[in-house]
Amino acid sequence: MMANMSWALTAIFSILLCLLVWQKIRGKQIPVFALIMLGLFTLSFGLVANFVNRGEDYTAWQRLQWQELQPQRIDALVAQGKTVVIDVTADWCFACRKNTIEVLRREPVVEALEADNIVLMLADMTKPHPVAEQYLTQRGIASVPYNIIFSPAHPEGMELPAELTFHNFMAALAANSQG
Repeated sequence: MMANMSWALTAIFSILLCLLVWQKIRGKQIPVFALIMLGLFTLSFGLVANFVNRGEDYTAWQRLQWQELQPQRIDALVAQGKTVVIDVTADWCFACRKNTIEVLRREPVVEALEADNIVLMLADMTKPHPVAEQYLTQRGIASVPYNIIFSPAHPEGMELPAELTFHNFMAALAANSQG
């Protein structure tokens, strides 16, 4: 319902813009600035409507069961055939928030992370987190965000780029599901 209304409003603004341009061509006194602003508004509204109406469940991420980071359990879980996804993050970190919103909370990612063989571990460094600080230091990592995936295919861990994308995250998950 909301998607239809968004597209309907975009269509109305587009028609209005076309009518005003047509009137301008026919000699009416319509400021060019008004046409440019309406055009930009129409384009912006259409882009926002497209983004918001992807058709995804934006609350799907709430189903995920993240455990506290426990580095000492990783090897045993991988030996059992599990894939361990680790997210070290902080609320004050812009890139962390971007990764969370644009990747980790996307419905297709959530569905992939809900697989029975995946264990999710989270370390929130918004406040001091000695376990995460020690873990990052041992791995030679100086800052957040830090994401790594361990699996039987990559028991040493596959580090992900600091700025995740939907595609690089899903590719890393796929690479870790192969034996």
